Amino acid sequence: MKKDYSLAQNLLKEAISRSEAAEVVFSSGQTRGVSFEHSKLKIVGAKYSVQVGLRLIKNGRIGVAATNNLDRTGDLVSKALAVSEFGPAALFEFPALTKYQEVKVFDPAVEKISEEKFVNLGQRIVDDFYKFNPNALVYVSFGWGEGRSALLNSSGLEVEDMASNLDFSVWGELVEEGDILWVGEGKTSCREDIDYDFCLERVKRKFLQAKERVEIKTGYYPVVFTPRTFGDILSYIFTALNGKMVVKGSSRLQNKLNQEVFDKRLTIVDDGLLNWKTGSGKIDDEGVAVKKLILIEKGIVRNFYYDLQSAAQAGVKSTGHGVRGSAAALGSPGLHNVLISGGKQTYASILGDINEGILVEDFLGAGLNNPFNGDFSMNLSLGYKIEKGKVVGRVKDTMIAGNAFELLAHGIRAISKEREWVGGSFLSPYVVLEPVSVVSK
Repeated sequence: MKKDYSLAQNLLKEAISRSEAAEVVFSSGQTRGVSFEHSKLKIVGAKYSVQVGLRLIKNGRIGVAATNNLDRTGDLVSKALAVSEFGPAALFEFPALTKYQEVKVFDPAVEKISEEKFVNLGQRIVDDFYKFNPNALVYVSFGWGEGRSALLNSSGLEVEDMASNLDFSVWGELVEEGDILWVGEGKTSCREDIDYDFCLERVKRKFLQAKERVEIKTGYYPVVFTPRTFGDILSYIFTALNGKMVVKGSSRLQNKLNQEVFDKRLTIVDDGLLNWKTGSGKIDDEGVAVKKLILIEKGIVRNFYYDLQSAAQAGVKSTGHGVRGSAAALGSPGLHNVLISGGKQTYASILGDINEGILVEDFLGAGLNNPFNGDFSMNLSLGYKIEKGKVVGRVKDTMIAGNAFELLAHGIRAISKEREWVGGSFLSPYVVLEPVSVVSK
């Protein structure tokens, strides 16, 4: 890393000499994987990756260039300068050195995990599921590794960091009578604290609940969203809170700051300072210190989230939400770890209060949606019918539709006490929305 860091420093020096301001990002890491497909061991392997990215400002415009070949960094400055001729106007300055809070996102124990361990664990899961349902095929995936990164800029900022990651998923597939049942569960963390058996047992439970196929008439019903599928509904709110959308005039919430827009039971916080969460870090991808940010407080819109460019356009400071999906990206606002407040009822009591409705586990594709006004229309990949407080079977060829903003303002029927992490960076309860349009063939 020391040699690579020197390379980044030299690249920054050259960029500064040929532009008004510059920033260099360097990242390297190794990931290993073990996967089973169709109940058989498929992949055991490792991959090393490296990226060097340069973002500079020349004549007031932004230029970017990147490479994954350390022997080809010599022409990055020239490439970025060429791109800057057609790049957007830079309205910001790169941040200087600032105080930031250290966050635990690197566990050295992760890189010591052997492939043999996950080969054996994966085989145990496959064998266990075969005993549960010999007609089903099982897909198991483990991915783990560690990465190192550095960010340097012309304002004097130099920050290095390390992070580890562990990802696990298990899926079951059952094909019969022209029907495909696809059920899965997964977890992600910065350390090995995943309960593999919990995920396996949950997939089994979903299989059992889907054993009976039932019908539901087209109409309006209460719909139970799991933490995963509630995240799909909230995506419209996240888009509206995005500072880039606000300054473009495309946000439905742009004139709603400090106004009560949603149900008072809804509170949404973004916290990038949580230990061991995959969205955490001491700085964002632009070098701004990360902090906890309240987005929605008891239904009131409290804050939008900004990167450097959108914050400058809005006349405010970056909230530490600059995200660059790759070293070659310009950057845009993005969230870290989103936490949704829990409610007062248990999940069991919420189900028990529903006379007739559906439980949505997964959606099929993106559906027909309007990310700006909140209208959604999505087909269910996996959904269950609820009758008299109990899940009675799986519904097929079913679609739900509604408006996310209206439902979150006036249609929250219940929120569970229990909350679950989804994807390592989203914590949500189960939520019942009503009335939701349900269309079934």
